[in-house]
Amino acid sequence: MPTYDYQCDACEIITEDVIHPWDERPVVPCPGCNAGMRKMMPMPRLQTDTRFLGGREAQFNRGHGFFSEQLNRTVYSKAHARQILRERGWGSESLGVEPVMSPPKEKYTVAPDIVEKEIKRKETVEREGVPFEKKKKAELKESLTEKLSGRK
Repeated sequence: MPTYDYQCDACEIITEDVIHPWDERPVVPCPGCNAGMRKMMPMPRLQTDTRFLGGREAQFNRGHGFFSEQLNRTVYSKAHARQILRERGWGSESLGVEPVMSPPKEKYTVAPDIVEKEIKRKETVEREGVPFEKKKKAELKESLTEKLSGRK
């Protein structure tokens, strides 16, 4: 039997999981003010098997793996999947693997054209199109590079 959610027009209380056949239109009274309630747009309620193997245990017991699109390779067991995830620094709640957040190998530096666009924007907005002097533009360029690279 399907379940529906109803909302009161007067006090906006929401009543969830009202059970009735899909072809009936019952009058559902509000538990707060006893006014009539309207049926809300249904949201799908999906229940899925969240286990990693998803019913593929028999394949593993026979020594066969399956191709995991997420990992982009054949996986032969949960332990094998955990090993792949750890090697890549990825995480999976269902497999009990925490993601590894490693610092970037190189410091990020913003692209010069992005800095130039920001300088042009400042000239247009703040100075009404009047270009910055050479020294001021160089200082601004250095300052924006540091700021946009996340170092300031």
